[in-house]
Amino acid sequence: MLEAIKKFWGLIPVVIAIILQITTKVFEMNDMFLKSIPSCIVYWSIIFLFLLFATWTVLYMLKKMTTSSDKKITYGIGIGFVCVIVLVTLVMAGLSSFIAFPQQEDVERNGIKMVATLRGTTEVYVDYYEDKGTLFHSSKILGQAEYGETPYNPLDKNFDIKPKRYTFYDKEGNVLENYDVEVDGELEHF
Repeated sequence: MLEAIKKFWGLIPVVIAIILQITTKVFEMNDMFLKSIPSCIVYWSIIFLFLLFATWTVLYMLKKMTTSSDKKITYGIGIGFVCVIVLVTLVMAGLSSFIAFPQQEDVERNGIKMVATLRGTTEVYVDYYEDKGTLFHSSKILGQAEYGETPYNPLDKNFDIKPKRYTFYDKEGNVLENYDVEVDGELEHF
């Protein structure tokens, strides 16, 4: 048994990555979505596990292919190949994590704890989800705010940016607050 584990240790990261993915999906089926930071940690853990598996695969293949005379050259090429895979994967994962994980902040409004999630690139929106503790939020939207085109982050406390319009709901879906700014600058409250 110990010999089999030693021989196939590179498959252990794959098993762990699969367990992480299944666990995340089970939580999502129960309306418990990971907040940005825990989700990012899971994402980078899976990337790390993939890199361990890729390293093991290349080294395992090299071990099977090499004879004693060309071992050093083949291992050198293999290690260079692994380094290229690691660098490309880290760069691609780093770039995609900027897009995949929106900025979030825990807020409280109307006595309801929520998670404010920033979305949009040219038109900025903030969606408010029900907070379900330190790690999770619900998929149920309890509020939405539209800020329009702004170079500033509305979740940043240093800027006092007022939304063009917003609506907040209670947990049953009833409207608690509704606000809109007309095009001509007059305020209209609902």
